[in-house]
Amino acid sequence: MMISRHTLFTLGTFALILGTLALVLGILGVAFRVQTDYAVFFLAVCPLAFFIPGALLTWVSYRLGRRNKALRALAETLRKRQEISVTEIASQFQTDEAGAVRLALMAIREGYVEASYDPARRVLRR
Repeated sequence: MMISRHTLFTLGTFALILGTLALVLGILGVAFRVQTDYAVFFLAVCPLAFFIPGALLTWVSYRLGRRNKALRALAETLRKRQEISVTEIASQFQTDEAGAVRLALMAIREGYVEASYDPARRVLRR
């Protein structure tokens, strides 16, 4: 089952909002000296329980968005040309050659480009 980038972003944002709300409730409870254990619980546990997963989900969503942009840019570059070398891909996306090969193979596998990879010449060819 694949989860979309937008779902991860929504879940992460929702968790960050809940963590902020729990933090505010905890601070208000401690500040107004509410005599319950819930104030300390909200202040100590809930923000961490929501902030860390929320931040991670939002970060993963951001990374997936960047990856999709890179794959679309690679596809657009290959549409303009017949073939592109791994060194050109690496310089265009500011990565090493191993990362460029992974990006090219990912673009082929996920259907962004209709191309083949020639490992002997290290070229992505339409």
